[in-house]
Amino acid sequence: MKKFVLIYFYFFVSIFISVSIFSVDLSATASTSKTIQICEDDAGWPPFSYADPKNPSKVIGAAAEVVEEILRINGYDPKITMVPWARCLIQVEEGKSAMLVSATYNEERASKYLISDPYYTVTSALFYDPNFMPKPPKITTVDDMQKYTYCGLQGYNYTMYKLPPDKLDTGAKDEQQRVEKLRGGRC
Repeated sequence: MKKFVLIYFYFFVSIFISVSIFSVDLSATASTSKTIQICEDDAGWPPFSYADPKNPSKVIGAAAEVVEEILRINGYDPKITMVPWARCLIQVEEGKSAMLVSATYNEERASKYLISDPYYTVTSALFYDPNFMPKPPKITTVDDMQKYTYCGLQGYNYTMYKLPPDKLDTGAKDEQQRVEKLRGGRC
């Protein structure tokens, strides 16, 4: 039986809003119903945002519901679509989507987007493959992470871990690819 070790780190998730769209779309009066295009990572973040299994074009979850309700109360018609994460970031930056549902803070993003206060927190987990590392890694601080190599997802934020580029492979486009890299001993 394979054993996995989970090491937890907390980070905050916020809404990112395009600066240019904010001044146009979100400044309308509450009595005017305007459609607001919103994107979210198609990998999904259950229970926060994910495709409804009964209706995959509908995004459901706690974060999606909070964002939709806030916008509806203020006279907007939110339309959330799930796209690859890197594309979602670009769509918001280019104004094709007014906002995205969930993202973590880093300085680069702060220079491009208006960022809300955090409205939920998640716990990160680190997995290892005992076929390549028979004993669980001893990681109790971010500095301890420097001893290992990691696989991340393309476009995701890992700045909170302070890893040099040679310690983090972010070539995986989805969780399946990331697990394949782990099983292949690449991280």
